Amino acid sequence: MQRRVRREIESGNLVCCNIELEDLQDIQILSTRKKVSTGELSSMVFAKRTSQAFLSDDGKARKLAITIMEKDFIQSTPHLIGWLYFQGKLQDSDKNQIETDLRQLNRNLQPHLDSAYKEGCRCRLMNRGLQATSISEEKTSG
Repeated sequence: MQRRVRREIESGNLVCCNIELEDLQDIQILSTRKKVSTGELSSMVFAKRTSQAFLSDDGKARKLAITIMEKDFIQSTPHLIGWLYFQGKLQDSDKNQIETDLRQLNRNLQPHLDSAYKEGCRCRLMNRGLQATSISEEKTSG
């Protein structure tokens, strides 16, 4: 997985960004840290500063993030995977590889991944139906 991330960085598909020391000195965040890893904390602070989504599967980190960010900006791996299926960036054939990769990292998200996969596919099909209806209506009215 690390090799794939490095390859994406080298190809320009992922961008590395620095976090400032001042960002980590936010008293509100540090005072409520409660056993959240520095990696999670750094990601949270960076996401807040840059108005991006914070992605974590750590429940404590997500609870802390809710105290400093809007809830809609806090996401998990299953949420991301569901979105990628909805957008068509992942295909059915990717599902087994994702599950295998996560199991190798001792991260069993199986029931959550299944749910996100089904929801992403369901929403994608609904969206296609809406688009087809809209096109059909345009043809009959135009």
